[in-house]
Amino acid sequence: MKKLLVIAAAILSFGAAKAQVAYLGYQGISGNTKAGSTTICEAYNGVFAGGAYNFDLYENVGVQPGLEVNFYTRTENNVKDYSMGLRIPVDFNYCFDVATDLKVYCFAGPSFYIGLLQEQEIGDVSTDRYEDQLTRFAFGVSLGAWCDWKDMLRLKVGFDFELNDRSVTSVNKYKENIFSVSVGYVF
Repeated sequence: MKKLLVIAAAILSFGAAKAQVAYLGYQGISGNTKAGSTTICEAYNGVFAGGAYNFDLYENVGVQPGLEVNFYTRTENNVKDYSMGLRIPVDFNYCFDVATDLKVYCFAGPSFYIGLLQEQEIGDVSTDRYEDQLTRFAFGVSLGAWCDWKDMLRLKVGFDFELNDRSVTSVNKYKENIFSVSVGYVF
């Protein structure tokens, strides 16, 4: 566990050091498990930190790759779930100059997720869900908007739709959808 935290911190610090924007945020995660005709929805709350750099492609059009470290947890009926991973969004964006000090961007693009830790504790027994239940890799589509005020402060809202089934069993299907809100410093 400590080794994974050190690796994630090193990746995040390198990404933030080379970034145009560094940000912190909140995530609301909805995990949906389908078993036959039954769907079970699990809700998680989490936090994330990241960095990104916007490359201009054309007038008001850009692409912004980023790197985020995500952590979320849930406790329900003596069951605790912990998850930590890396998310790599690639946001294609369009800028609207609303006012002298305010720019609004709309974005959409692919996102990739690499799971580092997914543990579940039931009482005193802890299991790694990546060993027999879930794959570590996911990809999806993200969309949303952000606004930059005075090219210094950023407020971003987004939604990720996971496209691949992350369950390793042929009986169940598992996908996550993520709503996120973040505030960042543009430099």
